[in-house]
Amino acid sequence: MQVAEKIAALDEVIYLILTSGTFDIMAEVICRDRADLLQFLTERLYQIEGVRESVVQPVTQGRDRLRRQYRHQ
Repeated sequence: MQVAEKIAALDEVIYLILTSGTFDIMAEVICRDRADLLQFLTERLYQIEGVRESVVQPVTQGRDRLRRQYRHQ
């Protein structure tokens, strides 16, 4: 799936799966803050041909090591 490959190639994407059901693709991204998320959505994700819409569900609390490391950069 070419759209999934393009999304997976974005620097912010750390996890991507193809699904059957409500959504075709689910991706987890890491952004520094809301402004960074908005920039990712408008300047990168929505520029990929074939991306019609997205549902954003910000993580408010995480326990994995990757998120802790990213916050301190």
